[in-house]
Amino acid sequence: KGVYSKLYYCIGGLALWYFLLNSGIHATIAGVIAAFCIPAYPISNSDKYIKRIAKCLKLFGMYSLHNLREIILPARQLSLLKRIESSSDHLISPLQDMEDTLAPLVKYFIIPLFALANAGINISGVTFPDLFSGVGLSALAGLSVGKVVGIVLFSWLAIKLRIVRLPHGVNWRMFIGVAMLGGIGFTVSIFIADLSFSPFGEEGYKLLNDAKLGILIGSTLAAVIGYMILSLSLPQKNKQLSNI
Repeated sequence: KGVYSKLYYCIGGLALWYFLLNSGIHATIAGVIAAFCIPAYPISNSDKYIKRIAKCLKLFGMYSLHNLREIILPARQLSLLKRIESSSDHLISPLQDMEDTLAPLVKYFIIPLFALANAGINISGVTFPDLFSGVGLSALAGLSVGKVVGIVLFSWLAIKLRIVRLPHGVNWRMFIGVAMLGGIGFTVSIFIADLSFSPFGEEGYKLLNDAKLGILIGSTLAAVIGYMILSLSLPQKNKQLSNI
């Protein structure tokens, strides 16, 4: 419908979250639905804003750059800078702009809070052999082995079928290292395990703790092995600088 206002999608998303939460459906579904609705393309008449930016930059260049070092800019320069900023905003899709704006909040607050809220690991009654049988082994192997095998296998198949290709300068050893990092599944894996085993009483509680321990160790293994592979396969920064 051509609605590009980010405020509209924020308010609509919050309303959707509230109603889903109170309907008994898991409220995380609201985020998925809302994300599907946010436009992923910039406003269609982008040429107009590109021309406006070019015009503002040309006018801006007519003023002395010395003024930029002042605490208070002249009104005309301030107006031109604000027009450039406003026009630039129209060249970014609402989806990408919201993703970029929310990224620091998600990385440094929401995900750590989500992890702490869902971890709650009680290792009483959990023994080391539990990691090599049942749910604990499944979680550990699924993250540290299954993830990397799945990512590499299907990516290799897509490349062989010429659907995609490896980026320039990337080899398969680097790719395996990145795929290994895909096994870091701490927050969502614990969240799914909690949904799966919590309804089964005391037995489910034991399985949940086994799964959480397997998830933690599997994620740690994936992170350490992935880091080691990438450290050995990626070009060293000093070598890159010497070639520039």
